[in-house]
Amino acid sequence: MIRSLFSGVSGIRSNQLSLETIGSNIANINTPAFKSGRASFSDTLSQTLRSGTAPTDMRGGLNPMQMGGGASLAAIDTIFTQGSIDATNNPTDLAIAGDGFFVLREGAKRLYTRDGSFGFDATGRLVDPATGLTVQGRMANESGQILSSTPITDIIMPIGSLFPALATSNVAFAGNLNAIAEIADTGGDGIDAPDNAYQTSLSAYDSLGDIHTIIIAFGLTDTPNQWTWEATLSSDDTNTITSSASGLLHFNADGTIDGTVPAELTVDLVVSGSAGAGNPLDNGAAEQTISLNFEGLVQFAGSFSPVAASRDGHGIGSLESVGFDETGTLIGTFSNGATQILAQLVLADFNNPAGLTKVGKNLYNVSMNSGVPLIGVAGSSIRAATVPGALESSNVDLATEFVKMMIAQRGFEASSRVVTTSDSILGELINLKR
Repeated sequence: MIRSLFSGVSGIRSNQLSLETIGSNIANINTPAFKSGRASFSDTLSQTLRSGTAPTDMRGGLNPMQMGGGASLAAIDTIFTQGSIDATNNPTDLAIAGDGFFVLREGAKRLYTRDGSFGFDATGRLVDPATGLTVQGRMANESGQILSSTPITDIIMPIGSLFPALATSNVAFAGNLNAIAEIADTGGDGIDAPDNAYQTSLSAYDSLGDIHTIIIAFGLTDTPNQWTWEATLSSDDTNTITSSASGLLHFNADGTIDGTVPAELTVDLVVSGSAGAGNPLDNGAAEQTISLNFEGLVQFAGSFSPVAASRDGHGIGSLESVGFDETGTLIGTFSNGATQILAQLVLADFNNPAGLTKVGKNLYNVSMNSGVPLIGVAGSSIRAATVPGALESSNVDLATEFVKMMIAQRGFEASSRVVTTSDSILGELINLKR
């Protein structure tokens, strides 16, 4: 009877631990990136009352006779299945779709998490607001490049950083030149009478980010399908165009531009200071060459619509916003419209994630059975993608947990009945003496 009491107690204890695991799972159903636990049981060491014997010619074999001693907790495993991805629209929130963990720094120690509820602190460092631990990654150089040799360090947003100006060097035109336009009064290879010429303008940046307006005048000549063009600076600009700033454009009978004269389809303008060729601009910017590409123009009977369809160059810009992409790359958007890579998060993966040690606040630490972390980036060395503006939810299945709870409750109740029944029988045994 004493043995049955201890067996019942072991069942009570085991099912109690199962209920505690289930309770923890249910309590964390709304914890971002929480991974549920699973309690597993095993029987305890059995007392062998009779060993098994082999069969003989005279008698069959006998199975071993063993008396069980109850149940014990064998393991509490962490189940690393993927949780659902829920949008938060917070640009610094990140969810991991796939394997891996974010890497956080606590002093000289690294901890790991799948909870990407991140934000920037007063110094611009990307941190976990719940713990203050800094998120780890690689910072980009001044050119926006991230080298594999770059050390892993804190992710820092360069608050107040400026994006340098870039001089305009390429302009491509697109649009229509009216095939039935009035013929312009031309002289030489330029347009002498802008009164009956068609004009468009473009804004070009110099090396200091200052804007210069260049006016392109088009005139239809008396030669069929032939136009002249001439480039001039706006009247309030003291600089000069020191290269050939005019030319001819030829079109085919079907309205397409004639590509047999490619030298006239792409022309380089050299903008110099008022002192002449080879001099910096009057504001101190470098002399610049602007390549004009007319290959996108057509000539049909219709409205005049040539525009600078594409143009490089921009003025100086200040950092306005940041956001992540699916590889964990932090991209900054500047006030001049330019974007540049600022940093990239690193992820860690383990041969046995279930071997990690939970240390609270959604953090994990390495253990002897987790393996060493493999550090890489999403989409490359780590089989995962980061989802910006979203968080991974808990992988707890509430329906499953309730079913497990009912099973554990019945197991607890049944083990309690074993204890009470054994106690009642012992009581009857003691009463035999009366």
